[in-house]
Amino acid sequence: KLKAEMLNLDILGSEGQPVPIDTNDYVEVTLLVKNLKASEATAIFPNQTVSEVTEDLVYEFSGDQSDIALKQVQVRSGFIRAEIVSTIEDTIEFEYALPSATSNGQSPLIRRKILPASADQPAHFTEVFDLSGYTIDLTKRGDTVNTMEQTYRIDLVYSGKLVRIDLQDSVYARFQLVDIVPDFVLGYLGQGTVAVTGAERLHIFEEGEVKGVNFEHATAQISFINSIGMNVRATLNSLVGINLGNNRLVELQGIPFSGPIEIPGPGIQEVGSEVTTSISLTPSNSNLREMVNLLPDEVHYDLNVDYNAGTIPFADNFALYNSSLTSFLDLEIPIFGTTQGISLGDTAEVDFSRADISRISGGSLRLVVDSDFPVMATVYATLFDQNGQLVSKLIDGQLVEAALTEPGGGRILQPVTSTLEKSFSREELEQIIQRASKLAISYSVHTSGEAVRLYHDYKIRAKLVGQFQYSVN
Repeated sequence: KLKAEMLNLDILGSEGQPVPIDTNDYVEVTLLVKNLKASEATAIFPNQTVSEVTEDLVYEFSGDQSDIALKQVQVRSGFIRAEIVSTIEDTIEFEYALPSATSNGQSPLIRRKILPASADQPAHFTEVFDLSGYTIDLTKRGDTVNTMEQTYRIDLVYSGKLVRIDLQDSVYARFQLVDIVPDFVLGYLGQGTVAVTGAERLHIFEEGEVKGVNFEHATAQISFINSIGMNVRATLNSLVGINLGNNRLVELQGIPFSGPIEIPGPGIQEVGSEVTTSISLTPSNSNLREMVNLLPDEVHYDLNVDYNAGTIPFADNFALYNSSLTSFLDLEIPIFGTTQGISLGDTAEVDFSRADISRISGGSLRLVVDSDFPVMATVYATLFDQNGQLVSKLIDGQLVEAALTEPGGGRILQPVTSTLEKSFSREELEQIIQRASKLAISYSVHTSGEAVRLYHDYKIRAKLVGQFQYSVN
């Protein structure tokens, strides 16, 4: 309340003439005080709003990403961080809302009371709000992009205490979206080019040698799998097969690589699906036969991927958390070829130390072989000591069965298991148990001139099992 005191009031006289005065008459004085700017105030402050703001929070993309225009983000993980610093020596209440984000019809809301600051120490408040599962509308209900709406309000809370506030006092508010990982994004993801280089290891002839190879009907298929909701265009700069054994290389060339490869993505009604685009290579449209006959250990690739190339600007794209563009998934070569022989080999450590030779009267060793090859193979297995000296020929040219394939000669249905066994006398087993430390196995695969389909991941696996006869006293 303000008090005013009238110090003087002058009234013109009646020039000596009597004037009747009605005691009900009075003089009314109105005092107007305007445009006061207080530099400080000491008072018991009632509840009142210090600041109330509704504003836009805009995602700003720069550089090569400046054309990104997002409409919606579904948050997998991440949070809002609110930070308040107050120098007011009275209790304040802070409220923050993000109306653009909703989950089950509810928006994030942070409301907290902040205790008074001290004369030498500001009050500091930090809180985070988990946004996992929230959907953020970045269109402000349809009229823009990359923009969300946020509101905050700061209120003084009545404390009943006499408090001094001056122009140096302030309330600082800062809000951040932190570590946002989307489950889904919708909008225009921009245009650009990504260079992709790398190498694929081919295992089909690892640790082996091939004789008399003649891949007359070699075919190959390169696949691109796109689960991102946008179209891309791939330009293959080079695809080179390398034989690491003789350092020879062949660059794959042909009609399929004469221009860019269009790779469409799924449509908005197909979220979660993927689109496969494949390139078929044959001896008639490429030099694939030359490359396959090289028996490459590795294939090196170099390509450029242009995303949203040829797409209407600001068309709707989308992506899920696990969406991907596999620009070079695999070079899986179904080899229709004939060979005089494919030899594969390996050496493994063996240990018979737990066998009690004093009680063994005889027995056998079994080689259990699992083969992926759709042709029969001849197996050789030999035991050596630690110096590489021959201990025993375990298997000498026995056959393992061919694996069954899908109708039409496709991939195998399952590996085939063959058990190869050889019996030994007590004396022979004694030599094996005491001396053998290494097992050398080799396989010779023959197609007998017939065309077969071999895939790069086909293998032959083996394990050695002992079955001994013990004497019981």
